[in-house]
Amino acid sequence: MLNKFILGAGVLLAASSAMANFTVEGDVSLGFGYAEAEVDSNRSSYSADAEIDTSTRALKGQAYFGRVTTADVPFREAGFLSKLSSVYLDVSRRKTETEYDDDYDSEYEVKTKRLGIRGVIPGPNLILGGFKGTEDFDGTDFDLLGVSIGFYIGDGGALTFEYSTREYEESYYDYFDGYVDDESSEKSVVVNYKQVSSMGERNHFAFWGQIGIDRYDSEYDGDSNDGNGYTIEGGITWYKGQKLGFGASILYMYQDSDSGEVLLSKFSPALTYDFVENVGLKVQLTSMYQLAEYDFADIETTGIELSAGLTVRF
Repeated sequence: MLNKFILGAGVLLAASSAMANFTVEGDVSLGFGYAEAEVDSNRSSYSADAEIDTSTRALKGQAYFGRVTTADVPFREAGFLSKLSSVYLDVSRRKTETEYDDDYDSEYEVKTKRLGIRGVIPGPNLILGGFKGTEDFDGTDFDLLGVSIGFYIGDGGALTFEYSTREYEESYYDYFDGYVDDESSEKSVVVNYKQVSSMGERNHFAFWGQIGIDRYDSEYDGDSNDGNGYTIEGGITWYKGQKLGFGASILYMYQDSDSGEVLLSKFSPALTYDFVENVGLKVQLTSMYQLAEYDFADIETTGIELSAGLTVRF
């Protein structure tokens, strides 16, 4: 009886692995970071050191209009390679606490929600997408909006172009200035390319890269702050079979505005492992460096962040 049960369980597991498909994919992740900043005033001899703690929680769900097959491809790339239309929801919350050595403390929280769709038209393999969302930046609400167009290239490549905006506007009455309009507008154009290639024996190599051009226009309490910038990102992952992945990503961002210049760089090695097609884990360690040169001060920040995520598919 026991032998029959073991044989039946083995057949069921093998059949499940052979089917290996899903229609919904979800990710839950937690991240914790620590950074140190050095502040040098440009208007006095004042200088201070600061310690920064961050915590991040994120949830993403994606539903496909069809069953995603995972035969002979990495489980984490199956959705991309399936060329199926989908809808998705992103929700995240990031809290930052700063403690200066002169006993001054500050904290703020950023909460973001995005609902989007990614449509794929068979035949020409055309990709059409868009999203709408909100960002609560410590009590200030921004509207998020984006549209994208692209196309699949061959079996494992895709090129997309995205235009997005992040806007805020509020009117209020000031005792001295009367009615005042505070507004902020950020516009971005991003070009992204991703490729997943087979290396034989179920091994795959994936890479992606994107370049974004940004424009900033803002006015708060009668003071304007305009500028522009760019962001370069990219990453590679080598998949050993369908379950194990080793990868790394980089980010370089530069902003130049009326208030000053900001340079940010990040390097993030990552390890992914899917126990079966339905459950997987991802661990990532990020090191960052930021140099902000404002009129009033120069701020140099270095830090690390560790994040872990759980992926489920059904």
